[in-house]
Amino acid sequence: MSSAQLYNDWHDEDGKPAPPPPLPVCLKEPPLYTSNPGKVHPKVFAIPLLTSDILRFMNKFLPKDRSNNVDKHYVFTERFWEFTPDGVDRLAYIVVPLKEGRLWYPLGLVIGSNLNEEDMQQARDEALVKQVQEILEVKTQPAWYHYRNPDH
Repeated sequence: MSSAQLYNDWHDEDGKPAPPPPLPVCLKEPPLYTSNPGKVHPKVFAIPLLTSDILRFMNKFLPKDRSNNVDKHYVFTERFWEFTPDGVDRLAYIVVPLKEGRLWYPLGLVIGSNLNEEDMQQARDEALVKQVQEILEVKTQPAWYHYRNPDH
């Protein structure tokens, strides 16, 4: 099965395209990074985004944008924060482990991180998570992921 086929087969219970649920290892809250930077890896608490999520967001919040789909992705990265709650203003390329043993590297909307206590508290805020899911119109559960530089 090609990766394109794999990603095209992801749907939620309503038949809407959706990432697969996070693996149990990604649901475990990591220690605070500053507790031991040599041993604790920085992670983000994020919702992985499909292209369809980004395009739906753009059509909802920036309907007058007439960019092509590639450019809409760029506009999303520049303007999403205008429509999200305070503090939810970061994106990251996240490393999502899949049950098949593969890795997926989507753009993720960051809700919190283990970089400081304030970010950890934000990640624990269930009302904030629900608000972000409603804005994105997704049911995708956020989880703890490593992140990477998109150039590598």
